[in-house]
Amino acid sequence: MRLFTGIDLDIQTRQNVAALLASFRPMAPLLWSPAENLHITTKFIGEVPDEEVEEMTAALRQVPVPKAFTVRLHAFGWFPNPHNPRNFFIGIDAGDSLSNLALAINKTLLEIGIPAETKPYVPHLTLARVKQANVDLRPLRGTIAALQSVEFGEFVVPAFHLYLSELQSSVSTYIKLAEFPLSL
Repeated sequence: MRLFTGIDLDIQTRQNVAALLASFRPMAPLLWSPAENLHITTKFIGEVPDEEVEEMTAALRQVPVPKAFTVRLHAFGWFPNPHNPRNFFIGIDAGDSLSNLALAINKTLLEIGIPAETKPYVPHLTLARVKQANVDLRPLRGTIAALQSVEFGEFVVPAFHLYLSELQSSVSTYIKLAEFPLSL
């Protein structure tokens, strides 16, 4: 099973980003994220044998539960950089709360043998992946430059989830396997 932990978007923010995606799709031949897949990853776990999922879920229940916190989606970015883009994303602002949660998840999973992240955590919401070299991004960049606002929503995070990622043709489907509530 291919697994990751993440945060689901609230309904209004998902609708805001879905409308944005609908307007962006004709601008560039990218592999656009389906609106139903939008989430903020806190830890990519990777392939895990089916029989280890129960142990992983039990371990995640031991993550020190932070208080619910607010996430704000704003601005755009490109990984690894705008000159050689592979991923197009919306930035996330959550103060230290989201990074601390990701760190706690990483530490907890390390205790059961899941390798630690080697790169610093950069919270983001992936909108698309760039699959072909030298794709013309000028129409998309022009549309972005003309936007009146780059604020896409703000919501309180009530929980994080363990997700299963199932590849179906060229798009993955994400299924929530477990929910881990934050304290109020």
